[in-house]
Amino acid sequence: MTRIRRIRLALLGIAVIIITAVVLIALHERRKQIVIKTDAAVGAASSPMVALEEVAYSTTNSDNFKEWDLQARSAQYYQNDKKVLLEDVLVRVYRPDGTAYQIRGTSGEYNTETKNIAMRGAIRGSMPDNTTIATESFYYDHAKRIITTNDKIQMQRGGLHLEGIGMIIDLEKEKLTLLGNVKAVGSK
Repeated sequence: MTRIRRIRLALLGIAVIIITAVVLIALHERRKQIVIKTDAAVGAASSPMVALEEVAYSTTNSDNFKEWDLQARSAQYYQNDKKVLLEDVLVRVYRPDGTAYQIRGTSGEYNTETKNIAMRGAIRGSMPDNTTIATESFYYDHAKRIITTNDKIQMQRGGLHLEGIGMIIDLEKEKLTLLGNVKAVGSK
């Protein structure tokens, strides 16, 4: 009986050490992760299941390549709708070479099933080549790795200023297309 008691105490000690290590690592990161509860009976469809402040989240592909990450001042998770509503959002979408498109916006929505991200309100972005973008909305399709907008867009790089309506950025092909009403103003 004493031997079983010693084994139990040893296992309890190991469990305490592991829990302490996890807590210390979490405190060191200083980030609150989005917690997804699986109890469908908890919470109503119109109210968030979890509400957090200062949120950070990222995703990687099967090759452990970071595809995107996001930071938000606040997040509200709605399990029934499979979405997270975000406020004051920064999204970084990574290219294959590790450089990133950075996009800031007033509010956003993350779909927990598709991993797609939509943002609205005073969108400001920057590309790895120091090109800046301003628009009112953007949509990131995670499966296709494409960023799109149908709104008016303004782009600036050095002395070149472009305007247009609608844009597609294909991250796999590393191709940017302005869809219509394109105007360019530049200086040498």
